[in-house]
Amino acid sequence: MPSPLALPDDFAQRKGSRYRPRPSRTGWSVGSSPNITTNWIANGGKWTGPVGGGFAKAVRLGEQAMKLELDAYYNAVRPKAGNETWLLQAKLTFQFPD
Repeated sequence: MPSPLALPDDFAQRKGSRYRPRPSRTGWSVGSSPNITTNWIANGGKWTGPVGGGFAKAVRLGEQAMKLELDAYYNAVRPKAGNETWLLQAKLTFQFPD
């Protein structure tokens, strides 16, 4: 039986990875979910490390439950100084409770 921590067979051919830590709270929520990325085949600066967070609110529009979210991230670590420095995300998530 292979180890659950073993690397996938095509790991050497992959060009990047994505890590998504997801802390959050209930009700009005304050959280951070940055996409920390890397390019495994690049030389030198190959990481993108955003810092930031946002706010979310669960609401109802008629019978439909949904979550509205607004996040802002500063790419504190990035491959080149000319790359995007800020990321603004607006999200709408439809919720279907039991």
